[in-house]
This record gives sequence, structure tokens and C-alpha cells, in this order.
Amino acid sequence: SYGMAFFMFIVLIVGLNSMSWYSANAEHEEDGFFGPITISMDVGVGLSEMEMKVSGFMDLGMVAPLDECDEAGMSEDGISCSALSTAGTINSIFIILSLVSIIVLLIFSTGRGFGGFSTGVLDEKSGLIEKMSWLIAVASINLGTLLYGMIVGFQSHFGEPYEEGLGGMWWMMFLFSLLFAAIVYNERIQALISSVKNRN
Repeated sequence: SYGMAFFMFIVLIVGLNSMSWYSANAEHEEDGFFGPITISMDVGVGLSEMEMKVSGFMDLGMVAPLDECDEAGMSEDGISCSALSTAGTINSIFIILSLVSIIVLLIFSTGRGFGGFSTGVLDEKSGLIEKMSWLIAVASINLGTLLYGMIVGFQSHFGEPYEEGLGGMWWMMFLFSLLFAAIVYNERIQALISSVKNRN
């Protein structure tokens, strides 16, 4: 469990800075001096920013904060950033909650391993502290990931001619958050499965 918590700590840090929570791409042809030119547009969406890259005759790139992308002129192309911005903010809060809980768990377990926190209130409440920290760490990242997917996954934010959907970072976080929960609460899950089997 603690090994997975440390791994999730790294994944969460990467997730906060990732630009692949949501993605979109489109291609179209334009007449060039020597013939048709294929223009490719790739959009990567992070939790607070959006990056757009255009390649073809000339490579261009721009980054805009999600809460300001309408003012940056992207709305002229039919791009709606409000839901992406809201989902990113909510997910960021849950990621930070999970990070703080994991830090508490790692510090607490390391301290107890070296003989710290063995007296006083922290020792008396150690069970409760660990229980609540595990719950917040696991529930926060699972809830944040699911809410992000629900808010942005069932509507179009870029419109035609873009092909869009949840990005690689979301899918990775979704799988790892479920694995995290399965490892931390392995005994309870097995007990629940056994209980269901016994009833049948």
C-alpha cells in the first residue's frame, strides 16, 4: 500500500502538470504555391491551460489559460472552455487533497519506523489518522478523475472538424486510481466478494 502511495504521489505530480487530460485534433487542406498543403491542428488540454499546435506550411503554437481562452480569441473557432476550466479546477483540488494525504501517510509511517510519534496524542490517534488519510488519498483521486470525465466527456468543446475525447493522462489516472483503491482496500474487497459468494 505504501509503495503504491509513493507511486501515486509521482503520478499525481505529473498529472498536475500534464497537458493531455483532454485532446482534440483536426486536419484540412489549403491551396499552397506548389499544390495542396495539409494543415494539422493538435490541442492538448491540461487542468488550467490549453495548448494548440498548428503544423503544415509553418509550425505555430500557443498556450492559453482555460479561464481566459475565450478572451484569447479561441471562441471565434467555436471552442468552449468553460466546462474544461471547471473540470480542471475541481480535479486539481481533489489531486491536491490526495497529495497532502499521501504526504501525511508517508511522513507518519516513516516517523513511526524511526521511533517517532510513539507517545502522546499522535500515538493514541495513529489508527484514526492512518484510516482517514488512506480514505482521503484514495477517494479524492478516484472522485476527481470520475468528475472530470463526467463533466467533459459527454459534450463537444471544439466542434467540427475536430475529433476530440479524454486524453491519455485521464485514462492513465483512471486506471491507476482504481488500482490504488484495489491495493489499499484489498482485504475489504475480498471479504465483500466472499460474502456475496456465500449468499449465492
